[in-house]
Amino acid sequence: MLNKFISFIKKNQLFEPQNKLLLAISGGIDSMVLLDLMLKANANFSVAHCNFKLRGEDSDNDEFLVSDFCKEKNLFLYKIQFETQNYAYEKKISIQMAARELRFNWFQELCKLHNFNYIALAHHANDVVETFHINLARGTGIKGLCAMSAKNGNIIRPLLGFTRDEIVEYQQLNNIFYREDQSNKSTKYARNKIRHIVVPALKEINSAYNQNVIRTIEHLTDVEKIYKQQIEEKKKEILQIKDNMVFINIEKLIHTIAPKTFLFEMIKDFGFQSDVLEQIYQSIENQSGTEFYSNDFKILRDREFFIISKTKNYNEIYFSIAEEMFEFEVENIFFKTQKLEKNSDFELIKKSEIAYFDYEKIVFPLTITHWNKGDYFYPLGMNKRKKLSDFFIDRKFSIFEKEKQLLLKSGTEIVWIVGKQIDNRFKVTDETKKVFEIKINR
Repeated sequence: MLNKFISFIKKNQLFEPQNKLLLAISGGIDSMVLLDLMLKANANFSVAHCNFKLRGEDSDNDEFLVSDFCKEKNLFLYKIQFETQNYAYEKKISIQMAARELRFNWFQELCKLHNFNYIALAHHANDVVETFHINLARGTGIKGLCAMSAKNGNIIRPLLGFTRDEIVEYQQLNNIFYREDQSNKSTKYARNKIRHIVVPALKEINSAYNQNVIRTIEHLTDVEKIYKQQIEEKKKEILQIKDNMVFINIEKLIHTIAPKTFLFEMIKDFGFQSDVLEQIYQSIENQSGTEFYSNDFKILRDREFFIISKTKNYNEIYFSIAEEMFEFEVENIFFKTQKLEKNSDFELIKKSEIAYFDYEKIVFPLTITHWNKGDYFYPLGMNKRKKLSDFFIDRKFSIFEKEKQLLLKSGTEIVWIVGKQIDNRFKVTDETKKVFEIKINR
């Protein structure tokens, strides 16, 4: 088994001899076999043990076993105790999820503090089969059906090429001490139901069931690679990023072979769950203006695009500009200002990113903010006011573009719709003696 173990590591490029490993060791049979194999393979590792304080003396005895073994073998051990039940209650999550979060957060913290390259877990082939069924029961996509991989980021699973029977046989031949978690026998947990009831029933139909599932997962893993490649290629055709917003072309989306699936792949990273996907997809048939929200983002069904933008309060004042302030940044836009004498050398440059105002007509501090309903300004060349909402309609602004549009104000009056148009009341005239210039510095 040692030779097979070393071959599996090399074949899957799990780690190099010089890499520092952190072994997650619970004291159960799987992790203690992993620990023994790593010792015999002369790997460079330390050990980490979590006591979740869920099984009274049994939890403490697990910790004692791991501690004694590490002391005997002169291995460096990190250990910690968690108030798992309290954490689960505070987070309103299951005990199993709480334990998972606590241990993985701690493992990653140890990696950062002590420069470990990888975290080694003791999952094996039977765990892959069980995880496949858990994900299938919950509802999942191709990625979920792939269950576990031998290497995922800085997580490695060197025992994934071995079955539980092989691990038990190795433990018996090498007289490896371990502790049995009695909760593994209880069928009140989903994984144990699958382990003790579902999989045995399926193996009665086909004794090679586990091997067939693993082969299917290997096939699905390759399918997922093809799937991801196709998604990335379609993203280049359908998706654009502009001004920190994501634009999904609706016309191009609906002409793909599986528009709903492509849409989900394009929105899932923004926190939109599958349960809202149907609503977003159905909005294709509706008029524009419908909005959908995740915790941090929103999607607008606009005329031609689904537009994804980060949610925030756009009505607050974002910046105050003092008279002596000459360079500043607002929402990743850099501005420069200067005061100019309007003499024979003065030249008014007509560019959208530069604005000029009569210095005597503005009042400091100026402010940069976003629009509110009811805002109005006097368009350049006109002595009649116009609602900003009407200006946006004329320019065919999307809802997101309206919300993102910056305004430069003097007191409560709009001086400049930034990058678009200045207010006629503050323009430079023949009577102007001093000019205030502000420009977007790209």
